[in-house]
Amino acid sequence: MPRVEAIEPQPEMWVTLKDENLPVYTTRSLPPRRTAQPEYPKEEKAKKISGEALIYVLVDVKGEPVEATIKRSLPSSAFGEAAKKAVLKWRFQPVKTDGKPTRYLIQTPVVFTVLDD
Repeated sequence: MPRVEAIEPQPEMWVTLKDENLPVYTTRSLPPRRTAQPEYPKEEKAKKISGEALIYVLVDVKGEPVEATIKRSLPSSAFGEAAKKAVLKWRFQPVKTDGKPTRYLIQTPVVFTVLDD
């Protein structure tokens, strides 16, 4: 697999997580390199319910997700769980801060829309 060079984008903000100061980005300011489609929650799909989730992802220095947290899931928690599972398969851009590889948080919305067959 080819090596991906780290970039130094401007973070949206900074947060402290477990005594570590981390930059925070959005997928709008730092798009993922690779995504995976979430599985639509079966019950919600059968009822033709659309939904959304907001997921925060901790990304390591290689651009791989370490953990994900559901910040919002509407109108059902099933959307958040499905989004979290998919986002953990994504790959992100490695980031540097002051020239050094760094872990970071990225917040990403995931929207579920029922399409008529």
